[in-house]
Amino acid sequence: MERSTFVYDGDCAFCTRCAEFIERHIPTSARVMPWQFADLTALGLTEAECDQAVQWVGVDGVRAAGPDAIARLLG
Repeated sequence: MERSTFVYDGDCAFCTRCAEFIERHIPTSARVMPWQFADLTALGLTEAECDQAVQWVGVDGVRAAGPDAIARLLG
């Protein structure tokens, strides 16, 4: 994987607004994308995991969920 990926629920209006804010205002090299359009298999994620919380998959293989995923994105 060439870039870290932050995955959120594209069906959640709050999540979508937060992701749009991140993309506009927070510099990051990570891909920020709804799980509904992500290749979950390639990321090693399941729909159930993504339905539960936002997810982070780092280029180094580190995975995080929920607040830990947000911290990784902002770090």
